[in-house]
Amino acid sequence: MNHKMTDEDLLKAIQAGDEVAFKIMYDKYYRMLCYSAYKTYPDEHKSKDFAQEVFLDLWRKRDSINIHTSIAAYLKRAVINKSIDFIRAQRFNFGDTAELEYQAEMPVESSEQDELKALIHKTAEQLPERCRLIFFMSRFENLSHKEIAANLEISEKTIENQITKALKILRVVVNRYLSEARILLFCYFFY
Repeated sequence: MNHKMTDEDLLKAIQAGDEVAFKIMYDKYYRMLCYSAYKTYPDEHKSKDFAQEVFLDLWRKRDSINIHTSIAAYLKRAVINKSIDFIRAQRFNFGDTAELEYQAEMPVESSEQDELKALIHKTAEQLPERCRLIFFMSRFENLSHKEIAANLEISEKTIENQITKALKILRVVVNRYLSEARILLFCYFFY
């Protein structure tokens, strides 16, 4: 097989089941995918896993794959999506951050703390995708705004806006919960 084939030629050969073409594409883009994954999720081993998963998906779906952009752009987007999916799937411990931010507003019992943590977790999981990803990277991966901006290839101002949005949503939900708790407490003592 000619190593000077275009990406489109390589893709057509891969779609036909050509393993040599697949190996050429793998060799050509593997390092770029590892780097792109690492920018989104800075762990060398996981980045390599994400890149390999993208190539595995490409091979498995070769019969039905339909790429409308450049091969490089498609593969890069796929590996970034793998990284984001992994981050999204992680279970984060909301306890420390949430408790420190909201505990001062109203003392709550242990069972109420658990309920509040669950509410915060549920609310954070329901944030818009981009907002949730940025919030998780900031609060639970402890990445700086600059690091998140570099990883996601967006501006630091966007990072600030998304974190502010997430905190505003969480604050509204927690304040509503605490207001309801105060009302219940008032009713309990005075009725």
